[in-house]
Amino acid sequence: MEYSSNDATWSTFADGTSALTSATVTGLANTTTYRFRVMARNDVADGVVSTSSATVTPAAPTTTTTTTPTTTTPTTTTTTPTNTTVAPVVRSLVLTPFPPLTTSLSAAQRRQVNTFAGALKPSDTISCVGGAGVGPVKLLRNLARLRATATCQLLAKRVPGVRIAVSIALRGEIQVAQPAAQAQLDTSTVLQVAASDLSRRVLVIARSG
Repeated sequence: MEYSSNDATWSTFADGTSALTSATVTGLANTTTYRFRVMARNDVADGVVSTSSATVTPAAPTTTTTTTPTTTTPTTTTTTPTNTTVAPVVRSLVLTPFPPLTTSLSAAQRRQVNTFAGALKPSDTISCVGGAGVGPVKLLRNLARLRATATCQLLAKRVPGVRIAVSIALRGEIQVAQPAAQAQLDTSTVLQVAASDLSRRVLVIARSG
């Protein structure tokens, strides 16, 4: 028996002489296409080589893979919450002076207020302190309150939801300190303004809620 993978070069498989009509050929390469042919033989001589067979392609042996399931044990992580105390944030603004006897905000003052309002949140608390200055106490007190009210009302309009409070400063210093619970914090968070520096001005103090 002869076999070939290119129909040009033929190799002989020594299977001897047999009357069987089939044979098992070893040594072939898997996935390679072969053709086969045989030749008859008797006591007188060898016969003519037969026509080549149809192509035959040996298949690779089937491999069975066994998968062992893996069991994963869930791990539970317990996180202990950390309590963090955040100090109220204090922001302040001092408006440019009002003209004498004037209580309406100028365009420049409105720009100051609008810029300040951009950093506020609805949960903030706003305090507007009007500076009275030197002169007739009753008149100056009324002017200071009206200026502070106009300022706080504009802020409340720009930031709906904020809480507002209006007061006046006649003399001494204005001190804006943190609540008692924050007493151990840096004293740089304490704001001090002399009333004399607020003559015809409004001090705006914003504290986060």
